Amino acid sequence: MSAEAQRRPQGRRFFCPFCGKRFHWKFKFVVHYRNHTGEKPYICDKRGKRFVTKCYLTSHMVFHIEEKLFACDNCDKGFPRRIGFITHFPFTQEISLINVSYVVRPF
Repeated sequence: MSAEAQRRPQGRRFFCPFCGKRFHWKFKFVVHYRNHTGEKPYICDKRGKRFVTKCYLTSHMVFHIEEKLFACDNCDKGFPRRIGFITHFPFTQEISLINVSYVVRPF
């Protein structure tokens, strides 16, 4: 079904029976509905943690990557994402984010 076919121009056709909220897009309605029901159909095969969307599961799976792409020179701790690496610095030393250097290891 195309994106336009999922949307009705004259109104919000997807209605939440729990809270009354209405949605133009089926995907947004389904995610919202799962928040009410607690349904989490996407499961991490490493730890069994469950997620509402495949996107959330994919984002979580980065933490299971063995090789850490960003390495701290101060404590040799590695991180799969740059944001984790940058937020790590307040715990090792005060450092200006402008002067932060990082090592990217090849895949």
